[in-house]
Amino acid sequence: MGLAKVWVYGEGASGDAAPGAPTKVATITLEMLAKAREISDNVEVIFAGDAGGVTEALGAHGAKAVLATGDLSGALPGYDQTAQIFSAASLILWACYAFFRLDLRKP
Repeated sequence: MGLAKVWVYGEGASGDAAPGAPTKVATITLEMLAKAREISDNVEVIFAGDAGGVTEALGAHGAKAVLATGDLSGALPGYDQTAQIFSAASLILWACYAFFRLDLRKP
């Protein structure tokens, strides 16, 4: 096939009422797996959270491996602040270019 490996971001179904690990796979994930298998024989799923309840279903739809982050429980503090800082920096760079015609990309 075309590519050596394709990673698909996996999501649990939103209607899954069970607490903890999801037991159903979101439809979009299954659709992405189907497309990924068309371009590679080696498809892996990256799953945010506990994927224990969905690994069999993902494997049945062609995933060779499921890479799960596990329960992060706030283990990534500062993510929101990082996004805000990046947005502010982007706005400053845009303003420098738009208002002052300064291109900060050039030395």
